[in-house]
Amino acid sequence: MDAASLDPFLRLGASLLIGFLIGFERGWRKRDDPEGSRPAGLRTFALIGLVGGVAGLLGETLGALVIAAGFLAVAGLAVATYFASVRADGHIGATTEFATLVAYGLGALAGHGQIVLALAAALVTVALLDTKAPLHGLLQRIHHDELRSGLKLLLVSAVLLPILPNQGYGPGGILNPHKLWWIVVLVAGLSLAGHFAQRFAGPRAGPILTGLMGGLVSSTALTVSASRQSTRAGETAAPQAACVAAAQAVMGVRIVIIAGVLNPPLALTLLAPMGAAAAAAILGAYALTRAAGAHRRGGGEAAVDRDAEKAPDDLGLAMVFAGILSAVMLLAYYARVWLGASGLYATAALTGLVDVDAITVTAATLTDVPAGAIVGTILIATAVNTLVKVGIAASMGTRAFAGRVAILIAAVLAAGAAGYAATIL
Repeated sequence: MDAASLDPFLRLGASLLIGFLIGFERGWRKRDDPEGSRPAGLRTFALIGLVGGVAGLLGETLGALVIAAGFLAVAGLAVATYFASVRADGHIGATTEFATLVAYGLGALAGHGQIVLALAAALVTVALLDTKAPLHGLLQRIHHDELRSGLKLLLVSAVLLPILPNQGYGPGGILNPHKLWWIVVLVAGLSLAGHFAQRFAGPRAGPILTGLMGGLVSSTALTVSASRQSTRAGETAAPQAACVAAAQAVMGVRIVIIAGVLNPPLALTLLAPMGAAAAAAILGAYALTRAAGAHRRGGGEAAVDRDAEKAPDDLGLAMVFAGILSAVMLLAYYARVWLGASGLYATAALTGLVDVDAITVTAATLTDVPAGAIVGTILIATAVNTLVKVGIAASMGTRAFAGRVAILIAAVLAAGAAGYAATIL
């Protein structure tokens, strides 16, 4: 028997398996119900999936009306079953009835030849059906201000972001509305993610988790959101400072990786200063986390009320940050135009005010500049970007937070300088 002859058997077998998988979850959940009281179980769902497979297979020759007619028949059966269940025990949940429609639809999809897609969707369906308790628990834990902040973030990202032009404007085409608004979404999103991480992962692991994730994207944006969170954190700002420390460590590792991809010898030169700086940041995150734990054990948490736990709404602040970013980008552009190649260090310093990756990529790909100048360019941008975090903390965060960040940054810069000195001696 050739592959063409086996294809219908594979389609119908997949349809049967889809119904079986969904029916297994539904049957297991109602396994303690008396026999005959369950409206739909393992065998029923398997047959529904098979009916869908047959309809999908016939639909290739008889038309889509066959599939539609089968769907209407299964839907009528599901509606009748639902009303019978309501009359019998007063239960008004319709999850099983909708699962019946999904089993038929995915069975028809498999019967139509989309076996992999249908099986994948069936597995997702089973996983979703099995998450009733966690999802209901999540609904109980989400506050209204958190829901409102999340919806607002989705609105500005899913609605506004796709319609903004993704092209450069202004001098040198450096101002891209799409990328600038992405910065707004990033800052607001990191702030909200940090809030949820601290609530659900706890004040010990939450900030570190947020810092690691934020450092992969933008340690500067992460510092902005952490600064804002520090104003709502009560007496201590150690968790938010630990968040900045974790992001700083990830930034150092990220720079070495970017340089290594573009210029492997450059990565070896940067490894000592960046590695030392990242190690200092990791130690700082550990110390700050322990300080936060000591504060909680000493009763410091009593000073934090519900207002301190409210979800952040930092869209306005994020837009201000994007405006500052635009101004700095313009300054960096004119520095390159006016100063030319001799302004490489000045350009690095200006660019480092908001970003390190761009100058790292640029410097790593230069072929007519001495290796020492390339390393110096990246280190200057990194140092400036690191120092900027102190300014952000001082201007947007609390005094306690700014003090902790200043000590952390001083240790990171000292470690990086020592690592660089070790490479040139």
